Amino acid sequence: MGGELERERAASLPEELWENILGRLPAKAFAKACVTCHSWNCICNRILSRPKLLSALSVHHTLEECMDEALAKVLSKPIRPHFVMAFTGFASSLEKTHILLCSEFGGTVPLVTCFSQGLIGRDTVSNEVEEVLWDPYNDVLTDRGVLLTIGFIPGLKVEAVPLFGSPEISTRTCVESFLADINNFTKEASNCANPTGIVMFTEQKDLRYILQTMDDAFQGQTPIVGGVAAEDKEGSILYSAGDWSRTTRIQNLCLPPESSKSRSYTKLLMDRNYRLDAVALVFAKDMYNTLGVHEIHFTSAVSTGLKPRGPSYKVASVRSSLQETWLTAKREGLPNALDGPRIWEEIENEVGNEIYGDPYIGVLKRRKHYIAAGKRKSVSSFAYHGFYNSDDRYLNLEGEGIKTADTFRFYFPSVEAAWASRNAVCEQLKVLKQKGSEDCGPRNMQNGLETQVFGGLIFACTSRGLPFFREKNVDSSAFSEIFPGVPLAGTYVGGEIGPPALGEMERSQMNLTCSCLSYYSSVFLVMSYTMNSLETWAIGQS
Repeated sequence: MGGELERERAASLPEELWENILGRLPAKAFAKACVTCHSWNCICNRILSRPKLLSALSVHHTLEECMDEALAKVLSKPIRPHFVMAFTGFASSLEKTHILLCSEFGGTVPLVTCFSQGLIGRDTVSNEVEEVLWDPYNDVLTDRGVLLTIGFIPGLKVEAVPLFGSPEISTRTCVESFLADINNFTKEASNCANPTGIVMFTEQKDLRYILQTMDDAFQGQTPIVGGVAAEDKEGSILYSAGDWSRTTRIQNLCLPPESSKSRSYTKLLMDRNYRLDAVALVFAKDMYNTLGVHEIHFTSAVSTGLKPRGPSYKVASVRSSLQETWLTAKREGLPNALDGPRIWEEIENEVGNEIYGDPYIGVLKRRKHYIAAGKRKSVSSFAYHGFYNSDDRYLNLEGEGIKTADTFRFYFPSVEAAWASRNAVCEQLKVLKQKGSEDCGPRNMQNGLETQVFGGLIFACTSRGLPFFREKNVDSSAFSEIFPGVPLAGTYVGGEIGPPALGEMERSQMNLTCSCLSYYSSVFLVMSYTMNSLETWAIGQS
């Protein structure tokens, strides 16, 4: 009798009160409440009706301390994980970290675990956004950290899609199979041609062919951001796919039946001479999203720390071999080609003692590419190549893919350029925020638009941070000052994937939005959504 009376009293409580109570539950208790009864399930669905990003940074001397603290923080609020990203500074414990997270979140949530040389996020103790960059050569004396990020994104589906490589299979074949996997998932999820966004995690330093092929496939309509997980360190990425068949499948080949979730698929790949080159966290619209409440948007921006110096050159002669290129070039106004020493002398005369860090060559390329349905189109792309030296005749560059008539300029690291570019990103974010404020006006409420930013990601070069700027939290403050309180997660990487930061001269020649691998930069991904008119009106009445 007493139990029935208690249940009747509980049932008589106003839904607003239950919403207040259930909304304070930690994630695991909230998950149990969702399946307790129909009324609670409806209330829980209202509580978690909008996209949500939770992130926590924990810095301690041991992995166990960091994991316990970060997990307790991100799971202290209601959340239904649609994807998980983990960045860890404990290189020797990468597999242990991944296994712990797999057991915590199960085998149906896409999960990517990466080694990181530094982290950006909200500290669990101070509750302030911090940038933590540690010495990669000191594994013993300094604290390390873990950054956990969990996303709930109704209206989208997420999958971790691997790119495998092998000396027995051509790069082109592997990339084509990788793109086929992304396209198949996108079509299954949304019946759309292009994903909403892609976050790339890779160990590959030469991504020019991969990124160009992805841009061609998605016609420059999909924001692609990410980074090289760690320089000169193999095995720095682990992943689990939401669909287990994607975890164990090597492109169009399948592992033998004895492979299981409990066995290390990384070891299986190594045994068969395969390597995990990259993982793409793919976000695609959910065609079965019947709510129609949210339209989720990914907006990318880049702050570059490279400054163009000297004139623009046009490649006159070129030869390539073993991931290196040698070239001569012409300069406007001069009849003859210039050899490597002459070009470098011109640059040294202009730059003088201002040289800081390693120089790069920024190359603007124009090629015929296949764009959708087998159509060929002339497409411009931009790529950085590291500058090695100049011999008696040629400039010696890192990488291949440069052709006669390509144009290029020298780029040098510059704190001044980094500050100016960082401030330009701030202005971009202010415009995005202002757009959201304007969308909340009466006219746009009637038309059903209200923009809300619910999270951000940063992939920053390991050469930036405090040692570069001589000031703390420069990159993270570009986001946190514009969107205070909005979750932010980031990692320091050995190369940043995102939109190219071009000068006016290069930008005027581009006819397709593209992605490139940058250096001395910070790439931002801003995650936002729009609400329909009914929800906007309801919030205004509450």
